[in-house]
Order: sequence, then structure tokens, then C-alpha cells
Amino acid sequence: MNLVKRIVALLAFMIMVIIPTMIIFAEPEDLMTASPAYPVQCIEMADMDEEMKETLIRSVITEKEETKLVQMLYGEERTHSFRERAAVIWHTFNRVDSPLEANSVNKDITHSHYSGYLTSNPKKDWAIWIVRDVTWRYACEQLGYEDVGRVLPPDYLYMAMHKGHNRFRTKYRGGSYYDWNIPSLAIYHDMEEQFLGKRWDD
Repeated sequence: MNLVKRIVALLAFMIMVIIPTMIIFAEPEDLMTASPAYPVQCIEMADMDEEMKETLIRSVITEKEETKLVQMLYGEERTHSFRERAAVIWHTFNRVDSPLEANSVNKDITHSHYSGYLTSNPKKDWAIWIVRDVTWRYACEQLGYEDVGRVLPPDYLYMAMHKGHNRFRTKYRGGSYYDWNIPSLAIYHDMEEQFLGKRWDD
């Protein structure tokens, strides 16, 4: 994500979350001597409400980009676990952050790179949920949160189908392949059952 978007995300988060929280919990005398430095993680991710999440999501992607992510995900991965589906979105954000690839979601998602992406693809509820969940976690990571729930490390920039599954690698040719050593999130199993009526063991 480019510098301008990072600044926008930080300012939005400060206005919506950090500054109000500091005012609420600060002692009266502290309000007069508060340092300009602030604790990025003064609110746990689990305590963020839907309005906060929406602000963070919109700080990194537009509604148009959200739609492109949803349609791309449907075309690229709709048969396996939510962990594998979420990894496709993390792969896109990895590419956005890499100086080697596109610097925006809009530029990265093209049919030439994602053969499954079509503007005619349906916008399924499960795909919308995954895109928004990963985007929120990514936005938190950009603000300094740790252990946000990544299911794909940041250095995996390329993917290709292999034996029915997407395989992620660090280089366009060669490089190391991701071995799925990061476990799935418990919420992904819950949402698999809610949206699809089954759970994957992964």
C-alpha cells in the first residue's frame, strides 16, 4: 500500500478509535499534558465494532476495489476451505505492498493476472465476507497490530493452480512454495459452516 493510503488509514483510525478512547480513559490532568505519541493498539481487534471495521476497510480499498476482489476470489478459489480462499486475498495485498508488482488493488486485479476474474462473476455472500475480513485484518496490520490472522506470509507474490489447489510462491520462476504451516482461524471454520454447511479440516 502506498504512503498516501497509509497516512489516510492512520488518520481515519485515530479519529474514529484512538483519540476518543484516550479522552474517555484519561485522567483529567492527563488531558492537559498528553504526549503527541499514542498507543496504536489501545483497542484490541476483537473489541472493534462494525463502524470501526468499516472505516478501516474503506481506508485501504474502495467499494469498486472490494467488488473486484469479490469477483476475483469467486473465479480463483471457490471450492476449498476459507483458509485457502482468504490466502488469495492476502496474496493480492502482498502484491500491492511489493515494489515488484502493482501498487493498488485496482491495478493488480486484471484478467491477465487472475484468469478467473470476470466482471460477470457473481458477488457471493461468502466471498464478500472473506474479502472484508481479510481487508480489515490487513488494515490493522498496516497500523502496527501484530498477529492479525494472516494465513499467507507477506513474501508470497505469485500463485498458480497445482493439482486442483492454488500454490503460492515467492518468485515468478522458482522460489519457495508455501507449505501451509500457518493454521486456519477458528472463525473460518465457523463461517464455513454458516455459509456452506460444512467445515474443512486444515
